[in-house]
Amino acid sequence: MQDVTHAWTVRVRADGPDDATAHARRHVLRLGAAAGFDAEAPLPSAVEALLAALGADLLSTFAATARRARLPHDALEAVLRCTLDNPLVHLGVIGEVGSPRIAAIDGTLYVSSDAAAPDVERAWAVTRARSPLYTTLERSVALTVRLCPTP
Repeated sequence: MQDVTHAWTVRVRADGPDDATAHARRHVLRLGAAAGFDAEAPLPSAVEALLAALGADLLSTFAATARRARLPHDALEAVLRCTLDNPLVHLGVIGEVGSPRIAAIDGTLYVSSDAAAPDVERAWAVTRARSPLYTTLERSVALTVRLCPTP
């Protein structure tokens, strides 16, 4: 078996107290606070970026799996949400105990396809098994992402 080790590198620079810029290859991502609570915040939080990365991983992995299986699909969309064990610990509220860790991630992957339901389900099972972020997160977080096929 070949050694297929590959490391990805991201450089992140603090631009302010709730503002960071990440550089990944030639791409630039701007992020805000670790866990933002203000709906009007100018930047997505790190927690939101993690959810976005998981969603992108699942969508691109499903699309690649569907192509390999010659499974027709018109549209893909993921909706993900998460909760923290105790967000007040992250905020530094005096007397709060517990952990600010992500306790649960819940979501739905919407697939528009004319393919037979069992074929779409098989592609979804392969997607979960091949997704780097899904397989990592399912070991440390209560992770539930449902498939919702639509014609």
